[in-house]
Amino acid sequence: MIKINVSSILEDSEISEKLLDEEVEKLGSKINLVGKLKIKGKIYKVSNGVLADMEISGKEKITCDRCLEEFEKTINKKIFQEFVLPGKKLEEEEKDDKQAGFIIDEKNEIDLEKPIVEEILLDNERNICKNSCKGLCPKCGVNLNRSKCKCKNELKKEEVKNPFQKLKSLKEK
Repeated sequence: MIKINVSSILEDSEISEKLLDEEVEKLGSKINLVGKLKIKGKIYKVSNGVLADMEISGKEKITCDRCLEEFEKTINKKIFQEFVLPGKKLEEEEKDDKQAGFIIDEKNEIDLEKPIVEEILLDNERNICKNSCKGLCPKCGVNLNRSKCKCKNELKKEEVKNPFQKLKSLKEK
């Protein structure tokens, strides 16, 4: 958990922001960090709570989508997340945030871990170890980056040209 107390921002009319400079070694159970994840940014006061404006950087160990080998992937993301006060009347959008758990707790603390984990896990980028990754042989499953497969020569030209060739044999019932 990455708990940050935002009492000073919420209660003091003169303080409108708080600087963030955190490092964490562990982040959720689904993310395997290599070293520390750095979190820098600011937390601003907004009408119904606070807005965390963060930049995260570090590395994670992840599996390649093509060859299934582990590799280190760089994490560089900018995240904006609003945290709402639980007692205020919430708009529809804010109700969704409350259900997602982005609320300020009774101790005036926010937990930055959940939105950071979600941002990393929902990354749209494919996880490829290197641009030249050849992946696995679709027939025998050998890692083509490490060795040539023996079955590659056995593939029919039709199968190579059209991966949907086998679907021709299926008939509608």
